[in-house]
Amino acid sequence: MGGFSIDMSYLRKQVADWEVPRDPLEDPTGIAVEFGKKLQELTQAEHLSKLNLLVRSAIPWIHLKNLHDSSAVIGDTPLDLPPQLGDKRWWHSAYATLALLGMLNLKVVSYTCENKGWVSVHLTPKPGTGFQAENSLGAMGGHTDALHFPFPDEFEEAEQIPPPAPDFVVLTGIRNPESVNTRVARLAKLLETISSQAQDWLRQPIFLFRKQDTFQTEFKNLIGYPVLKQHNTYGDFVRFISSRVVLDADLYQDAAKALEELKAALEECREPICVAPGDIVLVNNRTALHGREALQKQEFGGNTRWLIRTYGYRHDTQGRFKEKSKPHLLSCDR
Repeated sequence: MGGFSIDMSYLRKQVADWEVPRDPLEDPTGIAVEFGKKLQELTQAEHLSKLNLLVRSAIPWIHLKNLHDSSAVIGDTPLDLPPQLGDKRWWHSAYATLALLGMLNLKVVSYTCENKGWVSVHLTPKPGTGFQAENSLGAMGGHTDALHFPFPDEFEEAEQIPPPAPDFVVLTGIRNPESVNTRVARLAKLLETISSQAQDWLRQPIFLFRKQDTFQTEFKNLIGYPVLKQHNTYGDFVRFISSRVVLDADLYQDAAKALEELKAALEECREPICVAPGDIVLVNNRTALHGREALQKQEFGGNTRWLIRTYGYRHDTQGRFKEKSKPHLLSCDR
């Protein structure tokens, strides 16, 4: 089953009327619980059922249209990934995001080793040089976030590996004047496209996964793990970034061909999703790969594209949490 969209405009005014008295960075878990209850009372039962399909991995993504109101946001789009203290313009959108996670009984999570541990970061065009600036403007291939972190069933708190990668990636739209598309490839479609032989090789624990540049951790590589794996409850999982999954191609020639087959399938299977202002898209980080079209203009600040990214765990995903006072914050290193 593919993902689908839901028009949530019947909630827009009520969500916009919420009072948002505290910084969402300070107590994201408390906000998720409190406002999740409010959102659940307002949401139609039919839509709750569809959202829970995502939690159960029955669908790979869901696009909620017109859930929150960002039309009143003024001033220039931020240039930094981490939010600046005192900037309240994005708070209403963040509260809607946290409420959605809370309503679905998903845990809000962030990592000590990524973007200062903030639960929300700004996805906006970045000036300058380097990978962050280039990634913020150019086309972004299909990938899963926190590539070199384990799947939930591979994590043991006593081991010298980081906590699991996020189960869900949440993209919240504040501005998108050029209607730049996020592109999502669902794993089920990829498996229909690539050969059974390629799938068999991708399930072998022979691959090395290099860390993404936004993660500042001593743990650099996940070594000797598969690209594809069957989970006992949620079905097939995937982890992949074209440039960061490697293996000994001389020793495993057929596995190298399988990687190339997966890369080619990604180009075929991508579906466009326009995260418009007021929209929220939840992507299953285990059963879908997400990317983005190149931005049409090399402009910064002003009224340029502005999304917020947030991570979520299922309630049964275990992690290494840093301290009780910050139940969302995962410790990357022992």
